[in-house]
Amino acid sequence: YSFINEKRKELQKTINENNIDIKIHIAAEVFYLPNLTKILNNPLVTIGKFMLIEFQTKILPPNYLDEFFKLQKKQIIPIVAHPERYFPIQEDLTICDDWIDRGFILQLDCGSILGHFGKKCQKIAVELIERGCIQLIGSDAHNNRIRNFCLEPTYYKIEHIFGNKIVEKLKSNSIL
Repeated sequence: YSFINEKRKELQKTINENNIDIKIHIAAEVFYLPNLTKILNNPLVTIGKFMLIEFQTKILPPNYLDEFFKLQKKQIIPIVAHPERYFPIQEDLTICDDWIDRGFILQLDCGSILGHFGKKCQKIAVELIERGCIQLIGSDAHNNRIRNFCLEPTYYKIEHIFGNKIVEKLKSNSIL
């Protein structure tokens, strides 16, 4: 953690010196295991009161709702990463409605709306936005070569389909 934090400080200093209005935070996407409440003291697994959680693509694990409820009891809000890419969601969008009702936040993958994960995933992404299930958009960029940052074309496409109001809401939701 200290190495990453030092690099964050260096980057933040450069950003500030160049009068760029961005604040850098450290956090990581967490792959779901039934130990989320046990790892909360790791400073990389949360950002403020949020934890970004990724599931296996093919199934939603048993008892994950219990683990999410335990997080919420500890004042941590689960953010579900790229729900449009999970097979169970592709078969039943009402799961996302339930997640919203439970207070979870859903983060769309930029590549999904652009078709990077196929037509079905793109269609589900559009449907989830239409249903009002998506509160955030993330790049899911793992480095600067694979799944690169594509926020700008994603916002452009969403604006083209849904209008500027949705884009502005998504942008404002991303500010801590």
